[in-house]
Amino acid sequence: MNPGEEELKAKSVGEEDMKRVMRDLELERFIEKPVNMLSNGQSRRARIAKALLSAPEMLCLDAPFIGLDPIVTRHISKVLHRLAEVNAPRIVLSLRPQDDIPDWVTHVVYAGQDGKVESLGPKDEVLNILQARNEGLERQATGGDKASMSVGIQQESATELQTTTTLSRDGYKKIDTSDTPIGEPIVEMQGVRISYGTNSVLGDWQQPDQYTGTPQFGLHWTVHRGQRWGIFGANGSGKTTLLSLVTSDHPQTYSVPVKLFQRSRLPEPGVPGITIFEIQARMGHASPEVHALFPKHLRIRTALESAWSDTPITKPRLDDEARRRVETSLVWFEKELRPATGFKASEKEGSKDLGWASETLFGELSFSAQRVLLFLRATIRNPDIVILDEAFSGMDDLVRDKCLLFLSQGQSMALETSEAGLRPVKRDGEVVVNGLQDHQALLCVSHSRQEVPGCIREWICLPEPGTGAPRVGKWDGPVELDERRWGEVWEDECAGWLRWA
Repeated sequence: MNPGEEELKAKSVGEEDMKRVMRDLELERFIEKPVNMLSNGQSRRARIAKALLSAPEMLCLDAPFIGLDPIVTRHISKVLHRLAEVNAPRIVLSLRPQDDIPDWVTHVVYAGQDGKVESLGPKDEVLNILQARNEGLERQATGGDKASMSVGIQQESATELQTTTTLSRDGYKKIDTSDTPIGEPIVEMQGVRISYGTNSVLGDWQQPDQYTGTPQFGLHWTVHRGQRWGIFGANGSGKTTLLSLVTSDHPQTYSVPVKLFQRSRLPEPGVPGITIFEIQARMGHASPEVHALFPKHLRIRTALESAWSDTPITKPRLDDEARRRVETSLVWFEKELRPATGFKASEKEGSKDLGWASETLFGELSFSAQRVLLFLRATIRNPDIVILDEAFSGMDDLVRDKCLLFLSQGQSMALETSEAGLRPVKRDGEVVVNGLQDHQALLCVSHSRQEVPGCIREWICLPEPGTGAPRVGKWDGPVELDERRWGEVWEDECAGWLRWA
């Protein structure tokens, strides 16, 4: 039977309710935008809006702030706070280890790695219990043990090093005087503009020439060997589009002025076009999109070895050096990839029994462990370009810190416990896997300061469509050790948001 008119009317959403929810979640500007053109953060806000329009008595949100830029995160938190104050609806948040617990949250349930509830009650009581437990573990821990401990609750004092710290979590001084040689250009964009019909997603601006100051249309951006770039911007500013041009996954790559490794996709007089296989063989890429499409049936070792193949399911081309890198990385991250084993850190024990890596499926790993494996897959070959797009999002705090240290220092440093807490220290022994090399370029996208590698020096902040040109800058040290560096990126974005909020 077809539903009656009254039933349909009861299920319909009132126009005023629709306008209010769209306004609260800053979705009014996207009302005519196709769903498949929304960014990750915009899509998440749209899903929250859809849930609110169903008028639930309880709203359960799983990692609601993932993929949201800092400004929108604060705004959405305020909206949820207003709803929670009047119990319309009641709010339950599932948060990641690196997420701040909003001030307005009254009660907390903490579940351990095995999924069992370890503590619950008023927020302050639970956090005090967890903090006391963590301090007790720190007193008992060796350096190797401590690297896997985390209560899983974000607290500023526990997860951020103070500005007086000598080194960042990945081994950089607050003012970094090291000089990485800058080599040839390997990504060149000279006036890139991307649009779908009348919807512009990247490059709808005039950008001054860096030498003459002459206005130029579109995105002009060059990446050289040895550079470490942070790519920032609000949701929908075109970060994913920019990276898809670098990886050559974007359908308009052939028609825009982009050169990779000083060659364009289409052949030029005397120069053949660069193929997609050549490009991908020289890049390592970890992102939510790669994660979503990665085959779940692959074994851990096979997944890691696929860094040397054209696709995850084709046979890799491995030599002895590649096999050593695979085995060394599996040993180094055994605890993170086998969290249920309870072993001490393998890099301390030198374990070589890697049978588990040929038995466990990628899909059987925890979300955090899957992210670790994809991070290793992107970096293990020392490719010319490493692309980390929200690659550390969803990792446990200390697992993320270990990955950040491994990215920059390889096996040459390890996290160990000191009186001041976890610190990176020089490590003795053979180094098979090094950190980033001078010939490599790094491109990193993140909305969280805790997930930005300490080696990032150059940054670009993309604007929202129609709001002007991108801003670029340079840091003199790791963003972790000076919050003003992070504020430098987002200051103008915050001012712009206040103008239209």
